[in-house]
Parts: sequence; structure tokens; C-alpha cells
Amino acid sequence: MKQKYIALLLFCGLLCCPHLVWAKVEQQPLNISCFDIEYCCTQYTENDDVYNFTYENGNFNIKQNEKYHFLIVDGKYLQVPIKIIKDKAFVPLSALIDNMDCTIERKADTLFLVRKGQKLPISSKDGKIDENKLLGLRDVMEALGATVTYTRKGLMPLENPLIAVDFRENDYTKEQAEQKVKNTLLSCMKTAREVGKLVPSDMEYCIAKTEVVADIAGYYVLDGMFPIVLEKSTGAVYIQTQSQEKVCMTKIDENSLILYP
Repeated sequence: MKQKYIALLLFCGLLCCPHLVWAKVEQQPLNISCFDIEYCCTQYTENDDVYNFTYENGNFNIKQNEKYHFLIVDGKYLQVPIKIIKDKAFVPLSALIDNMDCTIERKADTLFLVRKGQKLPISSKDGKIDENKLLGLRDVMEALGATVTYTRKGLMPLENPLIAVDFRENDYTKEQAEQKVKNTLLSCMKTAREVGKLVPSDMEYCIAKTEVVADIAGYYVLDGMFPIVLEKSTGAVYIQTQSQEKVCMTKIDENSLILYP
């Protein structure tokens, strides 16, 4: 019993520790199923600066010392070319058409970018469509009805920034989000005890301290024992866990045991 408790304390310490010692893993993407904003990021070898990022639609590599801008639109990761110019994110017109449900309409000599009834006039040379034309992501998305936020670090692997774009309705207030997360964590704790998992005596106190620390497009970010994300439109709860081998964002429900190894 004492050994189990020590192991649990070490696990909790790894969740809170910002500096990780990565263990060797095989140089192959892990066979992990991810959905929505779930992800798992794994270092190939302990001396390698290349990491494999696995998400719902596949996987790709990122490097430790090269900034990568993650983009989430309505709860889905999108891989589109993003160019940062004077701290402003730009994407090509083709990315909006191919990945963000936008279309082009022409009225006389004017081109309009259209998304679900919202229209935005865009400049064009001689009335021609240039799909390589760079457009300001925030300006365009907000004009079409979205909320857009830029989070510099904390949610994505290797301290990379996250651009969140969300068109959905918010069904949770800050207070409701905190209560939903606390109730979910308390239910997880109860389930763990019922199946014989070792639960620290101060776990309930730690859960009670969980609070919203950031309000980003589509999500509340909460902090307590570990980083937590609540989806405003669905109430889905995700936790970010770290180990010696990987960092993951995982969806949990009332019966999840991921917090109790």
C-alpha cells in the first residue's frame, strides 16, 4: 500500500512539473485514438528534438525549438499554412475555402467571402480569385461571426501557441464551468475509490480549489491540480497530463480513472 501511495505522489508531481525528462520511445507514431481536441505528443528519443503530435485526423512532427502555431476551429485541429506578420496571423484564401466552410460569391465586380449567410467583401485584382492571397485570420473570422483568441503557451505541447476560432454558441458561464468540472472530478474520485484505487486524502480539497484562469474562444481553461479545459458549447471536459514519455490532452467523464494509476 505504501508503494502504491508513493507511486501516486510521483505521478501527481509529474503533472505539475514544467520541466520533464523524456524517456526513449520507438521512432513510430503511437497507436492512439484521439477525438475532438484530444492529442498526444511524444518525443522520438531522449536526445532528439523531434516530437510526434497525434490528433483526430492523423499525426505530424514538430520540433522543440521551432514555433508551431496550432489552430482549432469549432473544436477541430486544422493544419493550414499560417504566416505571422508583425504579431498578426495570416492564412491563404484557399485555407478558408478548403477548411473553414467558406465560399466565394461574385456580385458585379466585387468578390465576397461567405460563410453561413455572413458576407465579407475581399479585394481582388481585375475581379480574379487569387487563392494564394493572404488574409488576416482574426479580421476575417470575426467579420464572419466568430470569436478568435491567441494563447501564447500552456495548452499545447512544447509551449507552442494556440489560435482558437469558434462560431458556436456558449452554453456555459464561468461559474457553471467550474461547477461542471468539480462535479466531474468528484465523480472520478468516487469511481476510483469504488474500484480500489488509492486516492490521496486531500484530493477533495484540491478539487474544490479548481477555478477558471482563462477564457478563450470556445473553451474555459481551468487550473487546480492540473490544466483542465471545458468546451463551452458541449460541456466536455479535457485534462492535460504529462509523464516521462509524453504530454496528452484527454477527454474525461464521471467514470474516468486516468488520474488514478
